[in-house]
Amino acid sequence: MSTKSSESIFELIRSLTKSEKRYFKLHASRHTIGEENNYVTLFDYIDKQAAYDEAKLFQDFKGAAFLN
Repeated sequence: MSTKSSESIFELIRSLTKSEKRYFKLHASRHTIGEENNYVTLFDYIDKQAAYDEAKLFQDFKGAAFLN
């Protein structure tokens, strides 16, 4: 994924209000495959970052199938 689009996603997530984040999580949770929802997992991870760090994301989720 290009860094520019990744940073845009980070900025978008950070700009959402609390209710918008809740709505996204409710909507994404309806589309769960298996036990965990990868969209919500990545959303929460990116939301908790103070500054976007793609290398740290890949390091923390090393071996996860959704990174391929």
